[in-house]
This record gives sequence, structure tokens and C-alpha cells, in this order.
Amino acid sequence: MNRRPPHGPSHRQALRLSLISVALVLPLFTAQACGPEFFPDVFVHKLRPDEPKEYAQGKLGILLPTYPRKDLIVAYRYLNGGSLSPKEQHAYEPTWFRSEEDLSSDTDRPAEVKNAPPMPVEQWLHTRSTYTQSESPLETEHKKLQGDHPDWHFPYFHGDCNDNAFETAAATVTSRAKTWGQASPELVDWIKGQDAVFSNCPGKQSVMPAAASPNSSSLFKADRNYQTAAAKFYSGNLSGARQDFESIAKDTESPWHGIAGYLAARCLVRQAFAGQVSTDDGMAKFDHDIMQEAATTLRALLKQKTVGISHQAIQNELNFVRLRLEPVARIRELSAALAGPEQDQDYEQHLQDLTWYLDINLDSKAVREDSNEYDVLRGDQVGKDPQQIAQAMDAQFAAAYKELASLRASSPLVDWLITLQSPAESAAAHALEQWRSTHETAWLVAAIAKTKSADSHTSELIEIAAQIKPDAPAWESITYHRIRLLLALNRTDEARALLAEVMPRIQSGGRDSSVNAYAGLRMAAAPDLKEFLTYAPRKILIRSSQSQSALDECLEVMKSPKRKYDCRKNSDPNEFSEDAANAFNTQLPLATLTDIAASKQLAEPLNRSVVLMAWVRSLLLKDEVQAARLYPLLPETLKEQTSGGTGFRSMVTLVRNPGLRPYLDPGVQRSYSYDFIESYADNWWCDDWRSSPYGGFADYKLHALQPASVAFLTPVQKQDAEREVKTIMEQGTAEIYLGRQVVDYAKDHPQDPDVPESLFLVLRMMRYGCARNYLDTGAASKEKGNLEDAIRKEAARLLRQRYPASPWTKKAAPFVG
Repeated sequence: MNRRPPHGPSHRQALRLSLISVALVLPLFTAQACGPEFFPDVFVHKLRPDEPKEYAQGKLGILLPTYPRKDLIVAYRYLNGGSLSPKEQHAYEPTWFRSEEDLSSDTDRPAEVKNAPPMPVEQWLHTRSTYTQSESPLETEHKKLQGDHPDWHFPYFHGDCNDNAFETAAATVTSRAKTWGQASPELVDWIKGQDAVFSNCPGKQSVMPAAASPNSSSLFKADRNYQTAAAKFYSGNLSGARQDFESIAKDTESPWHGIAGYLAARCLVRQAFAGQVSTDDGMAKFDHDIMQEAATTLRALLKQKTVGISHQAIQNELNFVRLRLEPVARIRELSAALAGPEQDQDYEQHLQDLTWYLDINLDSKAVREDSNEYDVLRGDQVGKDPQQIAQAMDAQFAAAYKELASLRASSPLVDWLITLQSPAESAAAHALEQWRSTHETAWLVAAIAKTKSADSHTSELIEIAAQIKPDAPAWESITYHRIRLLLALNRTDEARALLAEVMPRIQSGGRDSSVNAYAGLRMAAAPDLKEFLTYAPRKILIRSSQSQSALDECLEVMKSPKRKYDCRKNSDPNEFSEDAANAFNTQLPLATLTDIAASKQLAEPLNRSVVLMAWVRSLLLKDEVQAARLYPLLPETLKEQTSGGTGFRSMVTLVRNPGLRPYLDPGVQRSYSYDFIESYADNWWCDDWRSSPYGGFADYKLHALQPASVAFLTPVQKQDAEREVKTIMEQGTAEIYLGRQVVDYAKDHPQDPDVPESLFLVLRMMRYGCARNYLDTGAASKEKGNLEDAIRKEAARLLRQRYPASPWTKKAAPFVG
């Protein structure tokens, strides 16, 4: 039974569907070459607001261009002085992204998901079980699917059958049980007929209910006619279904005659799509004439008095049709209703419709910094100079923004959404132009978020930002960028004073993302090392990185008493976010890193992570002074492996411990499991660890969350850090540098009893080390591959020829072939 089969999932269903499928719609990060997908640990929610209920009330926090368009549409009304009514607030639900949620842990699931009522399909099955003990075909099909996909949840696979169908079926079987009796043959036959209808849901077969017997009641016959029409509808026999629904609509004695006319129009809509293919942008093609006929039919129905279907449902279907036949007009209507300031009685449907249209038209284009097109472009540019890649991406963003000029012109809301999300320079110029011409706060948010220190209007916007009142929905966003720009202009004292003034308000707001983002500004503005270290660690919101996976894997393996590693679970909620890790890795010289490690101002295990990272740097830089200072701070396990200094045994220690690296990871540290080989090649380090997924730095340019460089550092310290980083980067991958060091030593010191083991460790490192990017086929990649192969072959040759009887030679056999 079906009162109004929609073309997509209901709003509540969409929330739960997004948990397992949204990565296909809006991927933010490139998947690893092999194994599971990993995402950066989260300190600032870039894909949704922290507190959805507060957000819907106008407490917007720091708006980011990476928010889904639905969330930004909600913000737009508040930014321009409007508000959402309680009904409109209830209609809004955030999108939950798999990349931001660890769905394996129930404690990390959003409360909206954990506490959601049963899905309509579950309600139907529960109600059905009251009257029969037989298994539903839906359950049978689900068990078959689970054979290939054991993690699939039942409600997510029922294809074309929608919530209303299951809700109506549940209500109808309850009503018929009261009319005919729970054990009546007609009720049993009715359930079998409904099972046949739903057997068509997965779209794999055509199953029709059995014809009603001549002795059946008129009510049963009417129900069976409707069930048969619905089965034809779901099985794809749209012409037959339409004829049946039209016949039912003429039968005034049928309880389904009111809805049947509407469903006949729905058959036309589906027929318009039948046999068509999707365009490159994902928009489904349709037969214009058939769709126009559907519009005419729906308009006629609106003029009639219908029973069993609301005029609103008919209007919604007509709006669905109009969004395809006359999209510009419909977009203007949707935008006007959603932008306010008047309340929108159909806010939920309008929000879904506009979001759907924009997503289907924009997500395949280079509109957002985290779009599919951006990832594809990065893949095309592998092996090229970073500046060339940046220029190519900028050209793509500029071209896409220009291409969307006509869509942007359809409404101010759409123009703002596309402009806010686009990284194109032309988008920044347009945002400023719109602010100056409209003086609307929404455009001020877009303009200041896109402003850089070198822009001629930077000081102007800083002054305007100072006029925004603290109770304004835009205040938190605009003030963040005001401070960011002050720091970028080296107006550090002003930035510090403003931070001291606003931080209590930010902290009392209770939004962790905002607290962490503003803490990043305080870290950048810190006048000394002590304050820098106070604000470098931040509360981690979600642990979803490969480093966390490595730690979990190590702790799991250690449940066996035979497996011993120095892995430590971190219960402290604070870790280093991206900007803090970047400061440690690229701005602080080794001497300062050693001072930090020795001061022990940082809590464990972060201090130990700094110790290990600085010690690795001291070895790679051959800095005996700093290595000697750091040696006493090392874990006992590492002290036992090296005698101090920067010589051979220290290098072998690096080869032996795959989680040691010359940098900090943003979020969970790989050094928490430093002596454990992680299963997906997150071991040792690649050559450009500043931007690679193994180094953990997001290589998209969200300058909205990139404060200026650390303020307290002297020019000499900055120069030292730059020189040291350059030296380490020029050494290449761990496999090349460490492998070469060990092989060269082995050639010159054949009698050293530790050489056979060290050669074995090199071969092991070659097997499990940071894999070369499988997309990179350029000359530089081939050269690296040749160097690594040469080192591997040389290490294997030395083992076989010089130490044939060594147990390490036998143990290395799997790594040689």
C-alpha cells in the first residue's frame, strides 16, 4: 500500500542513509591505495556545525565553506536578520558524514541517529509479525544480501519502496484485522498480496499478487486491485500501473480512488524518466512531453477535492516536476521562501528540493575546495611541481565559477552559496563587490573569509568587522577572520588584546570547534614558548586517522602474551591539531624542539612524541649536541637499542621502529605505536611528508582555518627551521636515506655482528615502508623507485653472499623475492 511514493528518501531516512553512503556524494579525502579509508582526526568540524539544535536557533559558530549547502541555507536567513520558527528549526537536520564519524563505536554516533525511532520498513515488519509468523520476502532478500555485505542494515536496501508505502501497509493491515479478524483467511491473503508488492522493491523481479477470488468481499477486491497496481508500479510496468490507477480513481466505492489519480500522475513522472540516462553532472534526463503531461494532470488534481491524498502532497509532486521543466523559476521560488524573512510553511520540502538541485548540479564541478573535481585534478597532477598543481587547480576553480554565472544569477541565495564555497579569486572579488553594493552581513562573511593579508581592502574589512555586535549570528565568524587578518598583517598586539577579550565568550559558548579554532589563533599570537605550548594541544573531537588505527591494531595484537610492543593508549583528550603540528614541523628549529622536550611542559604522551620527533631529526641532521640532550629522555626500549650519538646503531634503531619519523602527526601520533608495523604502510616516512597523507597534513587550502605563522619566533629561529626542514626533505624517503646509510656501513664494516640484522631490517622496511604513490608515473617517481630497488637488491646481495648461514638471511627470504 502506498499513499505517496516519493522520488527519494524521507528527511529522516536521508539522515540515516547518509551515514553509510554520503562518502559517495561528497568525498573530502582521497582513499588509501589499499585497505580501509582513513580520515584526519577532527578538531574542527568542517562538514557540519557542532551543535545542530543551537545552530538552527542562530548560534552559528564559525561558518565554513565546506559545510553542506543545507546548513549554509539555514545560516543565510540568520545572517541577513531573519530567524527560523520552531517548526522550521525542527525541519532542519544536519548531514552526518562517514568521514567525520566513527560508526563502529555507538558512543560516537550522533544522538539524532542513536535515538531515532524505528524506520517505517521496520514498523511494517513488526506490525506484520503480529498477524503471521512467516518470514517476509524483504527479510529473505536482506539475508541474501548480507552474505556479500554482512555490515548492511536492513532498512537501507528496500529500493523503490518508500517510507509512505510501509507506513500505509502497517496502518491498513491493522485496520483490516479489526474488520475481518486477526485469523481470517482474507487477512492472510491480504498479507500475502502485500508481500508480493514489496517483493518488487529491490527491482530484481516482477511479482504480482494473486487475483481475488469471486467470493471475496468488495473491500478485499478493492485492496487487491490497488495492491496489483502498486506491484506493477514497483516492477516497472508503468503503463499497466497507470491504467489500473486510473480505473481505481473512477471507482468511487474504492477506498483508494482518491489517491489513485495522484498515483496515475506519478506513473507519468516515472515514465518520463524511463529509458533515459544520466547526464555527466548526474541530472537524470527525461521525456519533456510526458513530464509536461504529468504537470497538466497534477494541476488538474489540485482543482479537485481529493480523498486519501493531501493537496500539499500533490503540490509537492508538481513542484518536483516544475524543478525539471522550469528550474530557474522554481529555484527563485525556493530561494525566496528559504531566505525569509517570512516563515516558510513548507520549509522542510523546500530545503530538500533546493539542496538536491544544487548538489546534483554542483558536486561534479570544481566548486568547493573538497570537491570530487579537486581530487581528480590532484590525481592528474601527481609528480608535478606543487606550484604547477596549485595553478592548475586555481584555473579549474576559476573556470567552474565562470561557468556557473547563469545559475548564480537565479537568486541571491544561490549566488551566495556558490560564491562562499568557491576558492576562485573571482569569487573573492564578487563577494567583496556584493558586500559593498548590498551591505548584507551574509556577503560580509563571505568577503572577509576570502580576504588575504595582501589584499588592498583588508584593513577596511577589519574595521567593519569591529562593528559587528557580539549577539549577532555572524559575530563568531567575522571576529575569527578579523583576528586572523590582524595576525597576517603583523598587528600582533591588537590580535592578542582582542583574543583576551573574546576568548571567555567563545569558551562559554560550548562549541568545541570554535574553541579549538580560536585556540589556534592564540597559539599563533603567543608572545613566548610557554603560551605557545599552552594552546598547541587541543581537544580532539573524533579519532579517525590511520595513526589511531595503528594504535588500535597494536593494542589488539598485544592481547596475545607473546606479542610485546611499547604501545600506549592515550586517554588524554588533547592532541596537536593540523596548525599546531605544522608549526612544530616547519617553524620550530631543532634546538627549540629539544627545549620543549626537556621542559616537560606538555603532558604525556605528547611530550614523548616531541622527544621522539626531535630525536629523529637530530639523527638525520647529524646534530650530536641535540641528540645527546634528547637521549636521556627516550623511552627505555629505545635507549637499549642505541648507545647514543648519531651513528650506525642509532640509524638502525630508526629502521627497526616504523613509527619513528621526523615530524608530528596532526591528531593521534604514530609514535604512540612507534615499534609496531602498521598494516597499511603508514610506516617510517615518505619524501614530502609536509603534504602527503602519511604525513597527515590536509593538502587543500582552507585559509579560513590557517592562522599566521608563530609570532614569538625570531628571524634566526625561522631561518634555522627552514634550513633543517630543507635538509631533511632533500634526503628523500626513509627507505632511500636510511637504507643507504645501513648498506654503506655494511659494506665498510663486514665484521660488525649487528650488520646481518640491520640488512634484514632494511629489507623489511622496503616491504612495509611508505609505498610509492601508485598514481605517480613521472620521472621523479621512477627515479625513486630505481633507487629503492637498487638499495633492496644490494642489501639482499650482501646478506646472501657474506652471511649465508645467518638466521637473519633465512628470515629475510620473504622480503627478497
